[in-house]
Amino acid sequence: MSDQYTLLGLAHPRTPWPSMLSSLATNGGAPIEYVACLTADEVRAVLMAGRVVSAVLLDGSSTHLDRDLVSSIRSSGVSAIGVESERSSRDWDSLNCDVVLSEEFDRNDLLSAVRRHARPVDDIPSVKRTVLERADRDARGDLLAVMGTGGSGSTTIAMALAQGLGATDSSVALLDGVRRADMAMYHHVGEVLPGLPELVDAFRTGTCDPDDIRALTFTLETRGYDLMLGLRRPRDWATLRPPSTIAGIEGLTRSYSRLVAEVDPDMDSEQTTGSVDTSDRHLLTLHLAGNADVFFVVTTPTMKGLNDLANLAMELQQLGVDPERVIVVFNRSQRSPVNRSRLNATWARLAALENFAPVPAAMHIPDMRAVESIHRDASPLPDSLCAPLAKAAIHVLETHGERQTSPPEPTLVTA
Repeated sequence: MSDQYTLLGLAHPRTPWPSMLSSLATNGGAPIEYVACLTADEVRAVLMAGRVVSAVLLDGSSTHLDRDLVSSIRSSGVSAIGVESERSSRDWDSLNCDVVLSEEFDRNDLLSAVRRHARPVDDIPSVKRTVLERADRDARGDLLAVMGTGGSGSTTIAMALAQGLGATDSSVALLDGVRRADMAMYHHVGEVLPGLPELVDAFRTGTCDPDDIRALTFTLETRGYDLMLGLRRPRDWATLRPPSTIAGIEGLTRSYSRLVAEVDPDMDSEQTTGSVDTSDRHLLTLHLAGNADVFFVVTTPTMKGLNDLANLAMELQQLGVDPERVIVVFNRSQRSPVNRSRLNATWARLAALENFAPVPAAMHIPDMRAVESIHRDASPLPDSLCAPLAKAAIHVLETHGERQTSPPEPTLVTA
């Protein structure tokens, strides 16, 4: 008895091959069962319901076909088979299907593809070991993350860092990676798009050239960097699907020699909470912080600021951030050397309690009363603020180089 295969199909209504598959399944012309789906959500629902599926055929002209759908299919342990279409051109390499058939494929082409790339239904209960996709990091630029709790001034520090780096590097970008994005206001760009949502959309079905990515930013000549706006509403995080978002950020890092990203201080993930939605909500922080070559933690020289710093240090260590790559910034710090020395000593004791060692050296940024008027006028920030931040970042980069993140461990996927 020959192996049997269950196939799902997602096709445009005018595509002819679904009727051929239905005929083969009905007349016994091929050892297949064919199930037609109308939408991507229907495909996901069938897979999540636990139905035994060998492969999903994806029509190139379907408006529902994108990187996220292919990723969800493959992560379920099911093969994704693309089918070319004259009505639409697809970047199949970026979509990452297992195999792509021509629009005029016949019975033999189909059986050859499923026998080579899909599993018979009798074999599917076994556990398949797969390796999660790892983004290509070749030739990517330096990634610098900036984090701080509310009121710490982390947005200003991120802007100053980008400006400081832009003074000596013509390829610097600033990404607004927080859910409550304020960079558009601080820079007076006068627009709310394009931005991060458009970048992610561009990577849903393929890839973008660096020139196309840079076209989605706002060039700020007086500050020496390009600005990538963030989410337009805090709830828009729900539209950022992980595969496309990560691909978009990786594309951004390959388009600039240095990318500065402000991120939220929320680092809860599925591993710590058991909730997939939590990982999706904090996707930007988890990805940017988890891959940053330099990490700035901004706080205030107060009791609460020290408490926030200790909590963030503990969470950063759990995320796998190397303390030697962390630069602590006490913003609006007093100018007194005695007070700064006491602040450093207190931070050292707290870091030791959290096992956050070696203790990162802290920077002290004095209170600058003119900053508010600079933001109001969208003027360049003073060099006395920007240059020390850039110097500290470059020192860490030159000392430790690009951060080498470990490839993800194989994951067991049970059908």
